[in-house]
Amino acid sequence: VLMKERNYDVSLASIALSLMAITETPFLLWADEIVKKLGVGFMLASGVFVVGLRNLLVTMTGFPAALLMVQLLQGWTYIVIYYSMMFLIRTFGSARIRAQKYFWVAMGIGPFIGSSVGGVLAENLGLINSYRILGLVPMIVSLFVFLFLRKYERAS
Repeated sequence: VLMKERNYDVSLASIALSLMAITETPFLLWADEIVKKLGVGFMLASGVFVVGLRNLLVTMTGFPAALLMVQLLQGWTYIVIYYSMMFLIRTFGSARIRAQKYFWVAMGIGPFIGSSVGGVLAENLGLINSYRILGLVPMIVSLFVFLFLRKYERAS
C-alpha cells in the first residue's frame, strides 16, 4: 500500500522484504556476545526503539533508495526483541515455562491486534500519519521498557 501511495514500483516491496531478512543474519551470528556486552535490558529496549524509529523514518523517505536504506534497520528490530525475550525467559527459573507460554500467546495475539489497530488507524488517519504514530509510540514505550528492565537487572 505504501509503495502504491508513493508511486514506487510495487516490486520494491519484495526487495525491501529481502533486505530486511538479510539484515537479521549478522545479529544472529554474534547474538550471545552482543547480549553479554550490552545487556538484555538495553537490547530489548533498543529493539523496540528501532521498530519505532524505522516506522517514523519511512514517513520521511522521498525516494526508493532511501526507503530501502531505512529497511536495513530491520536487523536491530524483531530478531533482537525475540532473542532478548528468550534470554529473559531463561532467567525465570521455575517460572520459565509459564513465561514462555505467555510470550508465545502474546506473539500470536499481538500481530493480530496490531494489524487490526494499524488498519483502523490507516483508514481513519491515513497511512503516513499511522506510520508516524506507530513510530512514536514504540519509541516512547522503549524508554519505559529500558527503565523497567534496568531496575530488574540490578535486582537480579
